[in-house]
Amino acid sequence: DNFNKQWGTRITLPSTKKLTSIYSMTVSDEGTVYLLTEVYRGKKKRERKERNYEFYLIVVSADGIESKEKLKLKENYINDVKLNIAPNGDLMCGGLYSIDGYISSGTFYMTLDAENYSIKEYSLKEFSMEFLTEGMSDRQTSKAKRKKDKGKDLGLTHVRFRDFIAKEDGGAVLIGEYVYIYTTTTTNSSGGTTTTTHYRYNNIYVINVNADGEIEWAKKIPKYQYSTNDGGFYSGFFLVVKGDKLNFIFNDHAENAGLNDASEKIMSYTRKLKTSALMVASMDSDGDYTREILVAPDKKANIRLRPKSCEQISEDEFILFGISKKFNQFARVTVK
Repeated sequence: DNFNKQWGTRITLPSTKKLTSIYSMTVSDEGTVYLLTEVYRGKKKRERKERNYEFYLIVVSADGIESKEKLKLKENYINDVKLNIAPNGDLMCGGLYSIDGYISSGTFYMTLDAENYSIKEYSLKEFSMEFLTEGMSDRQTSKAKRKKDKGKDLGLTHVRFRDFIAKEDGGAVLIGEYVYIYTTTTTNSSGGTTTTTHYRYNNIYVINVNADGEIEWAKKIPKYQYSTNDGGFYSGFFLVVKGDKLNFIFNDHAENAGLNDASEKIMSYTRKLKTSALMVASMDSDGDYTREILVAPDKKANIRLRPKSCEQISEDEFILFGISKKFNQFARVTVK
């Protein structure tokens, strides 16, 4: 707490550098470092259609690597995972799982004993058809149901987990977001080509886990943010936690204010200042949410707010960051 160095060590990861990436990291109050690594397997070490990566937990102390544990979900695959430490010191892992190894079929949660890393609690919850088709058109819903009837896997794609919040009662809240970045190339009549990078930041997913390790509910907050060749600079969201309320703040179309049902049609956010509003979707402990404008459209001010650069600085306050052509602007906001 006085910024004095307590220990340092150098470790060699069990797998080669080319095949290993550090997925996330967390540190206990005692100074134990937990590294979540994603390890790829070469073609010679797997079957042709077998998934090519696994997740490993590396435990590091002042003496070096204490343990290496492969995270398993029995016959299922881990697609995305976050790690956190429970109030009692146990490790909490949660994220998305897949039946076939690719499409996310549902959510999982487990707690690991901090002493021997054995699984203490374990639960899976498959996404329901209602959850997957919320916000879809009738045609899209019918197509999804026909696919399900044929025995094909349904699920989510392009979802990235953003936050893992440990609750005081031992439960947790997992938060993810649909993020899809891709490029297209077009050729004109003269043979010239143009390459465009597309950024889609869509729905927010919230999964609530109770103190017994059971997944109580999974909810979706619809949003559609689309832009090109800008790095998704004004897309995404930031989270403000106040008591038992989760406040998701993001740029949105102003006409979406008041829409509190995931099945309602949502207008896409564009960077037009006359329709762009900073929206807040406030969710309670039951997964119900309200959607209202925090900062109304103001073309005259010519300021665009950037959610990814905003920050909660205390339980009651957060900082907004906005950009115009000539200057940057900050605002301190109090949560009541």
